Amino acid sequence: MNRTTQIRTLPAALVALAAVGTMALAHVSATSPLPQNGPPLRDGEGAVFAMTNATAGNEIVVYRRAADGTLARLNRSVPTRGLGIGVDTDTQGPLRLSPDNRYLYAVNPGSDNITVFE
Repeated sequence: MNRTTQIRTLPAALVALAAVGTMALAHVSATSPLPQNGPPLRDGEGAVFAMTNATAGNEIVVYRRAADGTLARLNRSVPTRGLGIGVDTDTQGPLRLSPDNRYLYAVNPGSDNITVFE
């Protein structure tokens, strides 16, 4: 089964305005396949996300979290289509998962935008 995710890249200023409820955002810029490794998640399993912060192109690194908490990195990363700043900073801080687990928000500090994965 080939799953895809929609990616929305938004200017950071627009996201700040949306956060206070002054405007709605809905700009779809691309579609990217999700990494597929192994069987679907089972009860107690999950995913962990980190970000590269690379100046040549920011990417989300995806790990499978087993029920016992061990992590296994999936074979490939997912590009954000934004840029990092190349400094080893917190790789999880610029990532947020929506309360309903539907969207993953990624801040791209080098290109001053936010990518939304659905």
